[in-house]
Amino acid sequence: MKHQTIDSKIDYGLDIPSSLESGILRLFGVARIEDINDQEKERIRRVLAGLFSDNSEIDYSVSCREYTLYYLPLNLYKIWRPLMDILYADRLPTKCKILELGSGPGSSTFGLIEFFKYLAYDNHLTEFILELTLVEREHEFIAIFNKLYLDYVKSLPSNLHVDINIKNEDAYKFVQECSGAKYDLIIESNMLNPFEGRSDAILESFVRSLKAIISPHSSVIIIEPAKQSLAVYLKQLKTIMFQQGMHCYSPCCCPNDECARFASARIEVKEIGIYSALVANGFINKALKNHSFEYAVFRNDKLSKYDYEGTGDDLSKLAANVGGKIKFKAFILTFANETEDSFSLKICDGSLCDKSDVWLYIPKSILIEDSINCLTSGRGGLVDVKNAIVEGPQNIKCVMSTQLKIYR
Repeated sequence: MKHQTIDSKIDYGLDIPSSLESGILRLFGVARIEDINDQEKERIRRVLAGLFSDNSEIDYSVSCREYTLYYLPLNLYKIWRPLMDILYADRLPTKCKILELGSGPGSSTFGLIEFFKYLAYDNHLTEFILELTLVEREHEFIAIFNKLYLDYVKSLPSNLHVDINIKNEDAYKFVQECSGAKYDLIIESNMLNPFEGRSDAILESFVRSLKAIISPHSSVIIIEPAKQSLAVYLKQLKTIMFQQGMHCYSPCCCPNDECARFASARIEVKEIGIYSALVANGFINKALKNHSFEYAVFRNDKLSKYDYEGTGDDLSKLAANVGGKIKFKAFILTFANETEDSFSLKICDGSLCDKSDVWLYIPKSILIEDSINCLTSGRGGLVDVKNAIVEGPQNIKCVMSTQLKIYR
């Protein structure tokens, strides 16, 4: 399936659709961030500062509008990374029955529809049909989504048909009582963490229920915050998924049931106009260049994004090779330390489950592809490296003689 428009959007930065931006601002009765008066600005600033300030459960009933103002623009394109993973293997159906759990104001929902919108543009002879079931327990989030969707839906091409059914229910209860239904894609975003008041004990029954309602050869996308203290929940879920017969399709597919590696994907936020306006007008104190998250795609077959055998030198044994050259294949865990001339990748070949982080230093001068973004060199990718120099037990350096291939 063609996807050149999506590729170009990622290469050059993404803003949210104008209909969504104007709709979000109308929630506050203004046409621009600058039009919000000082008293309201200070109130919003306090609410945003209090969101996720500790690990206690969030009361969204008093902060739905403010959450939407800040987090919907930041979170909208997170879903593109796992969707691209599935698309690359040609496993994204053109007619797709989708269940989204904890849909909130529609961050992932709009991101998903945007993704299919651009697929519809690039494949204009193909009919795309999305049957979306959205499950959300906060009534105000549903009301906000409906307001935003009224204008947004007008932007969809004629060969993309979207049918939405909204359930105002608890997502865990819905899944457990959802007998008979089968879905081609299940999405969960920012729901399996302490902010949502979920206990560890509920995860096993949740996974059993997911497995019962997913169609054969289908995917479950899990997206959670990239925060060290919260990473344990996604790791626990992976272990339970394996125990229940599900398999990790991406971003890693090593055979380890448990892993202590901290990883994070990222999306660039510099082109998001409403976010830039919030920063410029003092609604938030700390500006972000990128917004980080972690994700996993699980499937009920044994398909993996990459055919991976972990061939080459073992990254857990770098100390024995300091000063020498090595070759290896490894998954990308994190992109970091970018300068004008270089960047680093935190990598793992499956041998580092409970060991120190390993970093690969890459001068941009050796790259064949000039573009550096969340798909070409980020979480969800794979590196194939030959003739790199081991500088220390945790550090590898690419030099001019290094052969480097980054699979996205």
